[in-house]
Amino acid sequence: MNVLVLNIKTVPDVQSARKLYALEGLQDKEVENVLYHKRMQETEANNLLFHLNQVVSIGVCLRTDGSFFSRSLMSPQMSEKEMLAILFDMKKENINKVISWNGDNFDIPILQYRALLHGVNSKSICNWTELTEADDAVPQHVSLSDIFFGDNQPAQAPLDEVAAMLGFPTIESESKSIVWDAYQNGDMKNIHKHCSYDVLNTYLVYLRCLLTANEISDNEYEQEINLVKTSLHESNTSHFNVFVDNWEMNDG
Repeated sequence: MNVLVLNIKTVPDVQSARKLYALEGLQDKEVENVLYHKRMQETEANNLLFHLNQVVSIGVCLRTDGSFFSRSLMSPQMSEKEMLAILFDMKKENINKVISWNGDNFDIPILQYRALLHGVNSKSICNWTELTEADDAVPQHVSLSDIFFGDNQPAQAPLDEVAAMLGFPTIESESKSIVWDAYQNGDMKNIHKHCSYDVLNTYLVYLRCLLTANEISDNEYEQEINLVKTSLHESNTSHFNVFVDNWEMNDG
């Protein structure tokens, strides 16, 4: 079975907001303030509507027969459309299952809206089954947070705390404002690091779920863990090396 794990980081889509709400002439920060104020007035929620999120980083892990691969895509090295195209082009790997932490309530609907905006073929991951033939159905999507919390959103634990509880390396959860401020300041490295850690931890928590559900044995679990560590080391990528070093420090 080929499994794709994903995580995204987003910022307010100020360009679309200017068009939708006649905000031309306002600076990006002013547009952001208008969006959150409008949202709070409407619902007392501090999260933007899905279609007003712009994707600035995508982290993926791909587990295929005999191999594990992790990669992060981010702007400004590439456009949002280019990132989406690369992600959705992973359909050639014959993905059977897509794993996320909170994908049903965040990643997947945002990706679907952004694919709609850019006209990118997203059938390999997003749910367009109402419009397609039955044999073109998308892979099964599993949102891990739904397994634990279902509709009980107030009780939902953050990914970084669950991962830390299990002994995996984490970075303290970042707020929406921190991601936005980092993006405005051109500090993509910090956003990139958070995305990389989050997607790796999503996969590691998924493995622990498989172990707990008796879908894999203790020995198979250890083999999967070692495969991840070895693959990350062999990638010779700085933030992956830091991840593994911190992980092994926790193990010690």
